[in-house]
Amino acid sequence: MKFLKWVLGILATIGGGFLLLAKKSNKKVNSIKDELKQNEKKLKTVNTLLKDKEKYSKEIQDALVDKKEELKKLEKSKTVVKSDNKNVKKANSRLKNIGKGKK
Repeated sequence: MKFLKWVLGILATIGGGFLLLAKKSNKKVNSIKDELKQNEKKLKTVNTLLKDKEKYSKEIQDALVDKKEELKKLEKSKTVVKSDNKNVKKANSRLKNIGKGKK
């Protein structure tokens, strides 16, 4: 009888030890699961922000392409204006005469 009680006592302590370890591991597992859920929520918000930034950058790139095309068109249509030296000289002498009081 004593031997049977002794074996049952050992089995009970081993079983109790497993239960304690199981509770601790469950707490750890639950805390890890909670952290994973929080990280997933953060990841979703970051992903939505990234998608918004990508859309914005694509819009900017499209606008840049349009502006470059318009710039090329403007450069092609740009004409070189040559000044007429005769008119410049006449205007210069006229202004000098007006400043001196001559008509």
